[in-house]
Amino acid sequence: MQAGKPGKLHMKCATVDDAALIGSANLTDDAFSRNMEFGMIVKDKVTVDALSEHFTELIRARVLMPVV
Repeated sequence: MQAGKPGKLHMKCATVDDAALIGSANLTDDAFSRNMEFGMIVKDKVTVDALSEHFTELIRARVLMPVV
């Protein structure tokens, strides 16, 4: 099978304050008007803290750049 074929699940995640937004949508017209997208807000402190720490470690390793 060729790499990337067939399609794959491509999730996004952002943490803000005491919540995490996890979903599939891109910020595009198709995502908002044509595609079937998924998203959820997580407010469980243990989960949000784990996600935040994971992002912090990726930033420390220079895998990600912070968005401010």
